[in-house]
This record gives sequence, C-alpha cells and structure tokens, in this order.
Amino acid sequence: MTGETPEGCLAVLQMFRQGLIGMNPLDIEKVHVMMDSLVHGNGSAKCAVDIALHDIKGKVMNQPLYRVLGGYQDTVQNDITIGINTPEKMAETARHYVKDKGYRILKIKVGIDPEEDLRALSLIRQAVGPDIRLRVDANQGYNISRAMYALEGMKKYGVEAVE
Repeated sequence: MTGETPEGCLAVLQMFRQGLIGMNPLDIEKVHVMMDSLVHGNGSAKCAVDIALHDIKGKVMNQPLYRVLGGYQDTVQNDITIGINTPEKMAETARHYVKDKGYRILKIKVGIDPEEDLRALSLIRQAVGPDIRLRVDANQGYNISRAMYALEGMKKYGVEAVE
C-alpha cells in the first residue's frame, strides 16, 4: 500500500543511524524532526524508530506504554476484520466474532461495489446490534463519486471511521 519494501526500510534505517548517535532518546519530537529532515515519507522505518524510543521512555519511567502515552486502562480494545464476501456471509462472520469471540469493534472490508457494501453493512448491523462499533476499510477501491455515495449511505449504520 505504501510502496515501501524491506530493503528500502533497512536503507532508511541506516540513514537514521548516523543521526541518532548522540541524540537523547527521550527527545522523541527532536528525533522525528531529524528523520523528517533526512527523508520524506518512509513511515514504516520512522515508526520502527518511534516505537523503540517509546519503549526506552517506558523503561526509563518504569511505566507500561499505555501510561507513557497518557492512557489509564491496561487493556486495549482491538477490532477484527471482516473480509469481503457475500453480504450474508459477512453478516454471519460478524455475528460469530461478536457472539462467540466477544469482539466489540468490527472492521469491515469494502470497496468493490457500493450497493453491495451498503447491503453488507445493513446485514451486519442487524446481526450484531446497535452497540457494536463498526469501522470500514475500502482499500482505495472507490473513486470520488462512489466514495461520496457510500459514505452517505454508511451514516445510517453508525460507522465510526472509514479508511
């Protein structure tokens, strides 16, 4: 999706290595400025450095990461992805994840046909009820007009985020 490759990430990390030597690992924003000054984009390599810095900060503070980031809960709610299938099968899968596995957040893959995608969302909402959080990922599958149409239709299903 991003055009990055493992080889490219390693090359960018090698570039960062020289800049990182001697920097205070707790100056996370300063490290980001250095990385951004060396290369545009390359979010995966930058993310690797950012995660390492936050790990160091947590160890220095003797705190878990959720506290370092300002959180107060020691659990993370995660979503589960419902892959593209027939709307009926997607609803059946959603019901299974909610009822049998306890998921409270569903990420629904869409992006092929807005009409079928909206039908799938309708069936999923019926299957899981109003309290389950729905997110949608279209994987760049819509052009602008199809995206606008789909977004308008998603409103009635309480979709909280669209990628």
